[in-house]
Amino acid sequence: MAPPAHVDDYYDILNISNTAAAGEVIASYRRLVKIRHPDKKRGSTDAFQQLGKAYEILKDPVERRAYDSVWPGIRDRLGTQHQSDLRQAEAAEAETRREAEARAKKQEEARKRRGAEARAKTKEEDEARRSRGAETRAKDLENAGRQKSFNLGEYDKDISDLHQHTTTLEKDLNQLEDQDNEDPRIEKEQNSYRTYLSSYFYPKAKETEEQKQARENERIQRRTSRRFKEILLTTTKGKLQRQRDALQRVIDQIAAEEEPVEYSKKKEESGGKWRRKTRTERRRMRRRRRKKR
Repeated sequence: MAPPAHVDDYYDILNISNTAAAGEVIASYRRLVKIRHPDKKRGSTDAFQQLGKAYEILKDPVERRAYDSVWPGIRDRLGTQHQSDLRQAEAAEAETRREAEARAKKQEEARKRRGAEARAKTKEEDEARRSRGAETRAKDLENAGRQKSFNLGEYDKDISDLHQHTTTLEKDLNQLEDQDNEDPRIEKEQNSYRTYLSSYFYPKAKETEEQKQARENERIQRRTSRRFKEILLTTTKGKLQRQRDALQRVIDQIAAEEEPVEYSKKKEESGGKWRRKTRTERRRMRRRRRKKR
C-alpha cells in the first residue's frame, strides 16, 4: 500500500528550516505544543493535529528523507497559493474600499441635491409669503376704501408692488429658460464636426464625472425653481388683476357718492363701460400731454 501523499510544509509548521538537526525538531515541537494545545487555545485542534503529524514525520530519519524528496514541490506549491491568496485579499479589500467611496460619494451628492432643493423651496416660500401679505393688505384696503377718507395711494402702491413682483418673476423665468436652452446648444457644439476636427489640433480637457454631476444638480435646481416660479407667477397675476378690480370698484363707489348725477350720466352714455381713471392712469395721461406740447 502506497504511503499517503504529503500536502503540508512540516518545516513551516514547526517553525524550523529544512536543515534543522533532530534536537531542534524536538525543542521546537515541545515549545509549540504548549502554545497550540486545545486546552489553552480554543479552535486550535486542527493546528495541534498538524503539529503532531509534522513532528512524527521529521523526528524519524527515514520518514524525513522520504519527505525531503517531495518537500521542494510542496514548498513551491504552498508559496504560489499563498501569493494568490494575498492577491485575492488585496483585490477584495480594494473593491470594498471602492464601494465605500462610491457610497460616500452618492450620499454627499444626495445631501447637496437636498440642500439645493431646500434652498430653492425656502426662497419660493418667502416670495409666496410676501405675495400673501400684499393680498391681505389689499383686502384690508378694499374694506377701508368704503369710507370717504380712503387713501387711493395705498391701492396704487400694492398694485405697483404686485406688478414689480410679476415682472421680476417673468425675468427670472426667462433667465432659467435661457440657461436650459444653453446646455443643449453647448452639447451640440461639442459634438459638431468642426469641434471634432479642432480637437486634434487644440485638445481640450475632458469633462470629469464631478463636473457632469454638478451640471446635473444645477439643471435639477433650475427645473425645481422654474416650476415654483411658474406657479407663483400665475397666482401673482391673478392677485394683481383682483387688486385692480377692487381698486376700480372703490373708485367707482367714491365717484358715485361724490358725483352721483355726473357719474350716472357718463355710465349711461357709455353703456355702462365708463369708469374713473386711476391715479397711475391720470399720471400717464399728463405725461403724454406734456410730450405733445
